[in-house]
Amino acid sequence: MFRKAMFTLAAGACLAGSWSEAGRVRIVVTLTPVHCGNTEDASGADSLYAVSFLSAGTKETAQAMITTPVRINDDEKLPWGNPNVLYDGIVDDNQPLIGSLRAYDEDFAKDWAQRPKWLDQLAEKGGKALQSSSNPIAAAAGAVLDYGYKAFSWVAGKDADDLLGTYNFNISPKGPAQENLDFHFWEDGIGFSTWNYRTLINVQRIPVQVATPAPTEKPWKYNAVWVKGNGQPSYSAASITKEKFLSTHNDKVNAGMGLTHLQMSRDGSDVRVNAVWEGGQPKQMTTFDKPYQAYRSMYDGLWAAGWRLKVLNTYSSASGPRLYNAVWEQTGGAEVQLYEVSPQEISNQDSKLRAQGLQLSLMQAFMTPQGLKYNAVWKPAKTDQTWVQGWTYEDYRKKYDQLWNQGFRLKHLQSYRLPEGVRYDAIWFKSTRPEVQLYGTDYAGMTSYGAELVKQDTKWQRLIIDRF
Repeated sequence: MFRKAMFTLAAGACLAGSWSEAGRVRIVVTLTPVHCGNTEDASGADSLYAVSFLSAGTKETAQAMITTPVRINDDEKLPWGNPNVLYDGIVDDNQPLIGSLRAYDEDFAKDWAQRPKWLDQLAEKGGKALQSSSNPIAAAAGAVLDYGYKAFSWVAGKDADDLLGTYNFNISPKGPAQENLDFHFWEDGIGFSTWNYRTLINVQRIPVQVATPAPTEKPWKYNAVWVKGNGQPSYSAASITKEKFLSTHNDKVNAGMGLTHLQMSRDGSDVRVNAVWEGGQPKQMTTFDKPYQAYRSMYDGLWAAGWRLKVLNTYSSASGPRLYNAVWEQTGGAEVQLYEVSPQEISNQDSKLRAQGLQLSLMQAFMTPQGLKYNAVWKPAKTDQTWVQGWTYEDYRKKYDQLWNQGFRLKHLQSYRLPEGVRYDAIWFKSTRPEVQLYGTDYAGMTSYGAELVKQDTKWQRLIIDRF
């Protein structure tokens, strides 16, 4: 299977400016490879998996995880199944992270392709248990996982698997930047089944830094790209609320259209959305406002069925961690993703992946406390393609003037503000379709320009809306 994903730990907001301590801490809890002294199954290998639920006492800070099973035998040391990250979230620095981890040997076969559904059930049931508890901090340690695991057991349609061990967490946000917790679970009594396992649980504490926006005298600006459609219906919306976007999306999906462009970004306490829907699209799967780990868990479940990314967008939540939006289509084939990497890493990987027949298909830049970061996706090459990253407007336009005469047209366009000025990223593909671009206008200017285009020819439709 040709798939790769990279994730660099980084917390922050999509804004340029200075950074200051905020009295909050990002905690990342990860399972390291597990050593099996001897298995619970006397006749051979165990099918080991883990279930966890952790929270800082609120439903909003709660995260559930179920790892996929791994076959492990005596005297083996193997990584846990995917994903091995139990928690990745931000908590107040005076609020402990409480929860429980349980290791099981799978005795009853299940359809593990349903794991995303089980995770949703586990999180929902655990969250309800937190809300109903008079002491949610204490409840999270054991009772919440009990409640959630019962839901998981029912959804999975199985009898109880063998419980091999339990680890109860009480992680203070204040402590070393990294530490390892020893999880040793065994049964050495007199009986048919004995076992001996040991794993370390890595805990990272990352001080959260919140962006102070760089002062600017200019309001939001827009770039937009229009193309002549192929007869299929199209609908676009600019700078709408998230609530309006979700209701519009449901309406367009019910009308047989698919989401082809999405830019969701934070405007102070408000979230604004630019989006394009088009008819004639293949069946899609979508998810919105998912933390990174929840998004990746969902994608892990979809990958084997041939779902691949059509749209990928991330933006900063009100509390700090990034949220992910994704659209998948069931195309199958190779795909490589990079998450929260440096601009240079995009260039380095592109050189390697081009030699393997892959080309850059999706890209998004955003600001973090560690500087400018990118998400990017490569797919099999279908036509000639080129791209630029971090260019000034003048250099970008000069490049596009050259490419236009060579038969290239825009697939991706994003602008963002840095202390040194506005920068442009773009991806072009070989095409000769009619296209019109508008740069650096306000909302009214973009709207009126588009209306004039449609008056001239109703085939004109927006392909890209970029707010910066």
